[in-house]
Amino acid sequence: MAINLLNESVLKFTNTKMTALASNLTIYDAVKAMTNSKVDSILVFEHSVIIGIITEKDIIHDVVVKGLDPKKITIKKITKGPLITIQKDATIRKALDIMKKHDIHRLVVKDKRPIGLITQKTIYGNLKDAILHYQK
Repeated sequence: MAINLLNESVLKFTNTKMTALASNLTIYDAVKAMTNSKVDSILVFEHSVIIGIITEKDIIHDVVVKGLDPKKITIKKITKGPLITIQKDATIRKALDIMKKHDIHRLVVKDKRPIGLITQKTIYGNLKDAILHYQK
């Protein structure tokens, strides 16, 4: 049943495909990397330390809508941080609670280091599939 999915580990729905870029690169570089990697968010690092994340939505709201030049604005200027993370053995329920508390749509799943991302879209899609399967 779908409710049981809430007690599953976040690892079940973690996407291990992540892209990271240095904070001094431009938004244009970020968009190219997102397109090439087929992802909608990028982890941002400085001096080998992840400092935050940017998403397609951040680029639209913080750059495009404001009419800023993506070739001149650095990633750091729109990076959202600190990074909100969740341990790999936490439950889906805990992930949703954290997302709601911080009004975010994705979390970085970590062990000792980041190992992937889990998103509301993925969670809700899997819950919907489980409910539809259960109703058959």
